[in-house]
Amino acid sequence: MPKIPPTRFGCCVMLLAAALVPGMSQPMITIASLESEGVVLLPFSSPEFSKALDPARDPALDRLLPYAVLIKNGSGRTIIAYSVRWLHTDTAERVGLSEATVFDFSIFPSSSSLAPGENRVVSTTRGLGYPWLRYAQIQGKADNTLAMFARQRRIVVSLESVLFEDGTAIGPDSNHWIQRWHARIEADRDIYNRVISDPLAARSALQSMAAEGLDLARSRLNASDITEAHLYEGWRKSAEYHDSYIFVRAHLAMGFLDQFVRVGEAPTIQAMRGRLLLTRYPNVNRKDIER
Repeated sequence: MPKIPPTRFGCCVMLLAAALVPGMSQPMITIASLESEGVVLLPFSSPEFSKALDPARDPALDRLLPYAVLIKNGSGRTIIAYSVRWLHTDTAERVGLSEATVFDFSIFPSSSSLAPGENRVVSTTRGLGYPWLRYAQIQGKADNTLAMFARQRRIVVSLESVLFEDGTAIGPDSNHWIQRWHARIEADRDIYNRVISDPLAARSALQSMAAEGLDLARSRLNASDITEAHLYEGWRKSAEYHDSYIFVRAHLAMGFLDQFVRVGEAPTIQAMRGRLLLTRYPNVNRKDIER
C-alpha cells in the first residue's frame, strides 16, 4: 500500500518521558500526528492531557501515563476508528512494536466515536486514566509494560490510521487497519443484506460464508481444528483486503448461526432487519484501498 508522504504528519513533538522508575534512564519520545488533517496526538506534558484525566482514576497506574498520548479531534468530522502505534528501540537497538486500535462496529454510528473537539487518552493499556480500570486488576501486566517502556532508548508514537464517520480514511496505515476496518464494515453490510433479502435461505447462506472462512484459515494455518477465534485472529493479522473480508465475514456468520440456535432463527432475522433499517454504514474512501 502506498504511504502518505511525511509532510502529511505535520509537526512532531519531542519530550523526555517522566516515568517513575528509580535508577533507570528515560527514553526520548517522539510524537507524530496528522496535523494537516486536524487530528493530533498530545504528550503527557500537555495541559490538555492532565485535564482529560478522570479524578477518580487509580493513581497506582499513573506511572504508565508518560507513555500514553491524548488524541484530539480538531477536524470538523466525527472519528469512528483510529490506530496509534508505539515503535520502541532499546539500548541494544532492538526494535519492537505496540499498538492501540479503537473501534466498535457493532453499531453505527460507532459507540467509540470521537466528535469534533473531543479528546481521549490512548495507551497500550486499555482504560488507562479512567476510573473503571484498577491496578489490582492488571498488576502484573502493568508492571511488565512499565518495565518494558523504561528499558527503551527511544519511542516513536504515531497516529497511523483514522476513519471518519463519512468514510474518509487517512494516515500512513503501517499496520493495515484501514483495510481491516473496510473489510469489517463491508462484511457486516453484506451479511445483513443477504439475510434480509432472502430469509428462507439465510441459514445456508451463513453456513456457506462460514465454510469459506474456515477453509481459508485451514490453508493459511495448515491446521484442521479451526475455531471462531482463529477467524478473528486471521482478520486481525491479515494485511490484504480479500483475506480480511473472508475471515471477518466467516466470523460474523458463525456468530449469527449461534444466535439461530440460542435465540431462534426468526427472532434473529427480525432483529437484523430492525438494525439494518437504523444503520448508516460509512463508505470507506481512500484511493489506495484494495477492492
